Amino acid sequence: MIRWIIPERLGTGPASEARHEGAFRLDVRHLVDAAGNSAETVAALIDQGLSALQQGRIVLVVCDFGVSRSNAIAAGILSRFKSMPFDAALDTVIAATGEREIKLSMITTVRAAVERPVDAAPAQAIAVTGASGAIGQAVADHLGGAGRMMRGRADFDLLQAPALLASHLAAANVGCIIHLAHPRIFSNNSALGEALVLQKNVMDAAGAIGARFVLLSCSAVFGPGPSDRAVTTSTRRRPAGIVGTIKSLQEELFERAVENGTLGGAIIRTPPTYGPGAIRPRFIEGFAEAILAGRPVMTHRFDDGPAALELLHLSDAARGIVAVAKRGQSAVYHLGAYEVLKTAEIAGQMARLLGKPLIHQETRLSGPGRNARLDWRETQSELAWQPTIAFETGLSEILKGRISAASVVRATDRE
Repeated sequence: MIRWIIPERLGTGPASEARHEGAFRLDVRHLVDAAGNSAETVAALIDQGLSALQQGRIVLVVCDFGVSRSNAIAAGILSRFKSMPFDAALDTVIAATGEREIKLSMITTVRAAVERPVDAAPAQAIAVTGASGAIGQAVADHLGGAGRMMRGRADFDLLQAPALLASHLAAANVGCIIHLAHPRIFSNNSALGEALVLQKNVMDAAGAIGARFVLLSCSAVFGPGPSDRAVTTSTRRRPAGIVGTIKSLQEELFERAVENGTLGGAIIRTPPTYGPGAIRPRFIEGFAEAILAGRPVMTHRFDDGPAALELLHLSDAARGIVAVAKRGQSAVYHLGAYEVLKTAEIAGQMARLLGKPLIHQETRLSGPGRNARLDWRETQSELAWQPTIAFETGLSEILKGRISAASVVRATDRE
C-alpha cells in the first residue's frame, strides 16, 4: 500500500506493503517514533531521498505502519525538493496521505533538520480555544486584535491532527494558548475522554512551537467546602462530581507535562461565572422567569445550610485570565469574588430589580451544598487583580431587558 504525495514520484507506506518496481526505498524504521532522533541523522535521510528524486527516481519512504516517521521524513524531502516552507510541505503530506497522527516530536526534529535557524523575535500572539463560549467571548473582548480566536470546529477541529494545529499556530506567531475549549455537554462521563483528548492535542501543539499553555480550571476540583474558609492554590484537590473530576484530571495532565519539561504555563481556577450572554448558572434564568410569572422560586437547603455559591462576573474573569497569559509567572492562580451568596438572597435581589414580589419556597436535599471558596489574594499580590463588578450590578446587566419590560407593564397598569 502506497500513499502518493507526488503521484508516482514520492510516496509513503508500511515497510511490509509499500513496494514499487525500480523505486528507491528509504527505510526509516531505525528512527525512534518519539523525541531523541538527532537532526543530523534525519538530515542525512532527507538528503538521500532528495538526491534520488533529483535523479528522476521514484522514492518510497517506509516505516512500520507508514504513519509517523515516514510521513515526517517525506515532508522534509518535499520541502527541500519543492523549495517550500516545511509547514506547507507537512500540510501537503497530511492532505495527500490522510495520516493526521504524525508525532510532533518527529516533526520538530525534521523541521530542525530542514529549516536553517534564524534569529527571530519571540512569538507574541495569544490564541484562545473555545472562543465561542461566554468566557471566550469575554477574553476576546479584553484581547482585542491581539488574540487569535478559535471558535469551534469551523476554525479548527482540535480533536484532529495536532501536527496541523502546531503549523497553524506557528504561522499565526502564537506564543501563548489559553485553553477554554471543552465538550459541548460537560456534565456526564462521556465528556471525560473527549476533554482530555482536546487538551492533549493542544498541549502537544503548544510544546512543539514553544508556546505557553494556560488552562482554565474551576473551584469544583476541591469538591464541597465551607464558604467561610477559602482554599489556597496549594490545597489538595478532592473532586466529588463529574465536572470537578474532569477538571482535576485536566490539571494532572498539564502538571505531568510541566514536570517532564515539555510544556510551560499556568492553571487558572475560577468559581462559577455569570454575565450577559452566559447560559450558566441556569438557575438565574429560571428564577427570573418564575418571578415575572408570579410563580414560587424554589431554592435548596442542604445538610450544611442553604445553597450558596461564589459568583464571578465574566468581565472580571476575562481580565484575570488575560493578565495571567500576558504577565503570569506562577504555576496556579485563583480568581474569585468578595462574597458568597445564598441563592435565596439572589432571588430577593432579582425580585427587587424586577419590581415584583418574591414567592419563595425551600426544599431540603441531603449532603453538602456549598462549593469551596477560592482564596485569590496571591493573584492580587502578583498581578494587581481583583474583582471590580458588584453582583447586583452584574445582575442588572443580565436582567436589563426584563427590567425595562417590567417597567412598561407597571406604567401601563398605573394608567
